[in-house]
Amino acid sequence: MSRKILILSVLYLLVLSNTAYSQDNKLTNKENKEGWQLLFDGKSMTKWRSASSDSFPSKGWKIDNGILFIDNGEGRQTGGDIIKKEQ
Repeated sequence: MSRKILILSVLYLLVLSNTAYSQDNKLTNKENKEGWQLLFDGKSMTKWRSASSDSFPSKGWKIDNGILFIDNGEGRQTGGDIIKKEQ
């Protein structure tokens, strides 16, 4: 019984952390009025590109649960530099 409670507790915390992240990754009305922009929506890299080309790197970067991280799937971290598309 205690193992089942532990598993359910962990799942509940994971859902809460995802919910908290999605709420944090939004601009307030004041920020919108001031012209702020989100650089990462937690889903896509449409506002970013490789530092050496006009497109986003096809390897080395991964989005998982709203988090962007470097991962080429082989244990090495070689995503390459990325920069914002617009100045």
